[in-house]
Amino acid sequence: MHARELREMDTHAILDLVEAKRKEMYLRRLDFAANKLEDTNELRKLRKDLARMLTILRERQLAAEFVAQAGPEAQLAEPKVEEVAKPVEEAEPVTSEVPTESEVPTETESEGEADNA
Repeated sequence: MHARELREMDTHAILDLVEAKRKEMYLRRLDFAANKLEDTNELRKLRKDLARMLTILRERQLAAEFVAQAGPEAQLAEPKVEEVAKPVEEAEPVTSEVPTESEVPTETESEGEADNA
């Protein structure tokens, strides 16, 4: 079941689905232990569906707490375009200079510097 479908559902319906998925998960685990489960990927799908449902329930809980704290007149403020996309100031051009062989320290030079330190 997709999150989009779950978000359209009522909270009580999602709670009923959570209970049903937990029962189904229990039965599938028993089947798995008895080597009766043909599709072992089914456990993974059930676990992810259950997590998806619980996540949406938690989102709703947090949204309700936010509204209760801020009051009914509080709305989520949309960020202004000016704040999100600030103009880029003139920057210095980036030069990609590659060091020559004489500028790159060799392994023996870097080891000698570490010994002196």
